[in-house]
Amino acid sequence: MAREGILYGFHAAEEALKHQSERINHVWTSSDPPARVRKIINEARKRRLPVQLVDSRALTRLAGSPHHQDIVIEVGPYRYYSQDQLLENVSDNSLFCILDEIQDVTNFATLIRSAEGAGVQGIFVPERRTALVTSVTSKLSAGALEHVRIARAGNLARLIEKMQQNGIRVICADASAAKLWYDADYSGPLAILVGNEHHGVRKLLKEKSDDLVRVPMIGKIQSLNVNVAAAILLYEAIRQRQRMI
Repeated sequence: MAREGILYGFHAAEEALKHQSERINHVWTSSDPPARVRKIINEARKRRLPVQLVDSRALTRLAGSPHHQDIVIEVGPYRYYSQDQLLENVSDNSLFCILDEIQDVTNFATLIRSAEGAGVQGIFVPERRTALVTSVTSKLSAGALEHVRIARAGNLARLIEKMQQNGIRVICADASAAKLWYDADYSGPLAILVGNEHHGVRKLLKEKSDDLVRVPMIGKIQSLNVNVAAAILLYEAIRQRQRMI
């Protein structure tokens, strides 16, 4: 298992160097890395970051995984944004994502990738009972983490109220909703709310949402993976807004 503050793999290292180089403390690589990794190493040296050559076994120990792709980096703690920073410059095309108690790190990382692909302005997570940004999150998000702003909210119900006061509507994914996802109006500033892998969105947050929608299931399993549900709603927003994908 990777140590906290350790990122590994080509995509995670490339995006960290491009967009979060000030967080990088150290870089390890093999004596004969592939060409694409050599480009990262050369850039790291240009930025005067400490680079150390080690053997493959050492890279595996540092990464906590044999899938390090010949590069491991140590970074400082992830810096969460404030709620106010994410809510700056809200426009008619603003799109946000609220994640209510998502606890599986793989789901969290995949949600970050989906949100980044949909061009979200920011992701909000609660301060407790949630997966947090770690080295594993960064690796699994395949670089998307470096392009998405994430804020921790002490109270998601109050966050929803604040969003609504600023003209941001909230559409909540709820398996028991009467309305199908494509029947909702996704125009204007919008936040997509999805919930815990097992319990869904908490009752109070559903009550505060502007709209509840469901994605129908015709198979025997009656609930979608939370990332799939979020992606369907996010890309419905894109479709209705006629954005270029």
